[in-house]
Formats: sequence, C-alpha cells, structure tokens
Amino acid sequence: MKYFKTYLLVIGASLILIGFAQESPYVLTTYDLSQLSARPGKIFISPDVLTLLEFDDQVSDVSTARPDAMTIEVSGNIIRLRANWRAGSTDLVVTIANQTALFSIDIEPEGDYSRRYLITEPKPSLPSTSSSSSPARSKASEAIDQATQVPDWLSVSFTVLSSPGEEILIQYGIKNLGKHDVITDAQRLRLMQAGYQTPYKLERISTGGTTNRIKPGFAEYGMILISDPLPEKLSLLWDIVEIGPGTTYTLKKDFHEGLLEPVR
Repeated sequence: MKYFKTYLLVIGASLILIGFAQESPYVLTTYDLSQLSARPGKIFISPDVLTLLEFDDQVSDVSTARPDAMTIEVSGNIIRLRANWRAGSTDLVVTIANQTALFSIDIEPEGDYSRRYLITEPKPSLPSTSSSSSPARSKASEAIDQATQVPDWLSVSFTVLSSPGEEILIQYGIKNLGKHDVITDAQRLRLMQAGYQTPYKLERISTGGTTNRIKPGFAEYGMILISDPLPEKLSLLWDIVEIGPGTTYTLKKDFHEGLLEPVR
C-alpha cells in the first residue's frame, strides 16, 4: 500500500504544478439531457466571465423570454452566454436533435470563475442476445456495433498495477488523432466486478489544458485507484462522445486477477 501512496503523492504534485500552468480555473457542472425537458437545469452567468454550455449534438434552436438579459452565441454544439445585467433571472430553451432542454438562468453581479456545463445523454443499453438465437445478424445490429467500435484515430492504452489484497491502480492514456473534440465524462466511467460497480478515485490531466475534453492532436492521462477490490475479474467501460457527429464510443478493457502486475 505504501507504494501506491508514494505514487499518488508524486502524481498529485505533478497535477498541482500543471494546474498552475493552465488557464484560469472554471466550475464544471454536468446535466442529463433527458431530464431537462421536465425540470429546468440551473445556469449561473455573469457580465465578467463567460459561461459555456456543451452538448453531445448540434444545437438547432435557442430562445429566451428576456433576450436583453444576456448575449447568446451558438457555434455547433456549444452555446456561449454572457450577462448584460448585473442581477436578475430569466429562462433559456434549447433544442437539440428534436429534444428540448429547459434552463433557469441566474445572473450574478461578479464571477470569479468561468463556468462549463456539459449536457449529455446517457447511452441506451443494448438488449442481450439469447444463446438460442440465429447466428444471422440484422443490418441494424451491425450498424450499432460499427457506431460504438473505437475508431483508429483514438489511441487508448491501459496499464494495471496491483498490491495484492489491497489496492489496484490503472494508468491510462487517451490520445485524439481525429478531427473533432472528444468528451471524457467521468460520470460515464464504470468499473465492474462480480456484476457490481466498484467505487474508485480518478485523477487526470490533459495536454490541451482542459480535463473532460480532448482536442484534436492532444491527449489525456490519468490514474484510477480502486481501494477495496474484490478477488474477481475487473471490467472497465467508458462511454466517450465525439463532439460534432455526436457519436458515442465505448472503451472496454477486462483485467483478470492473475494478469495484474505487482508494484515494483
């Protein structure tokens, strides 16, 4: 266990140093798109800083009851908001791929941090296939597999270190060699053992200066710590989204207990 604590200390110090070298800090909030049609999400804006709303798909329409309250800019899947008032409130209605998202806007007189809101849609689970079903597959099923298969332009690596009976540490790297930004939402990362989700801690940095979003030509590196693992096979599943096309890819990796490498 002491090896992990030492390793975490070194990585933590590196993260702090890189954090000072990056741009001003921001506040990140994530919303589920499917829930925003019934219950508005709270958005804070200010005249002094920019607020970003980022969606999985292209924004087709934006409206508000008080257009004089704020400046609205739309670019693809991103909405930029800046308050024209020093105080007050209004609403914002956004349409994305035939879905409507409702927001309640609160205006703050001063803003110390920029704010980013990630509005994502959970990927629907595919129905399980019975072992007695025909080996012939439908074209729709093949299309789903092709859409979720990790593309060649996404370079992914995982390395597992373990301290037997104590902790498991997974080091990872994701490099974006494509043409669009990629969202790596931590809420879409699942670690499964014996059919149950396993608690974990995630620390990461991005060479592009922004966590959760990998720009073309940049990479994200991090570590996933499992403090109390079960003596079972470990499965990692991470749904990441390509901004622009709105395609979701699932990173999958299975780690068998006997293949975990001990810490040196």
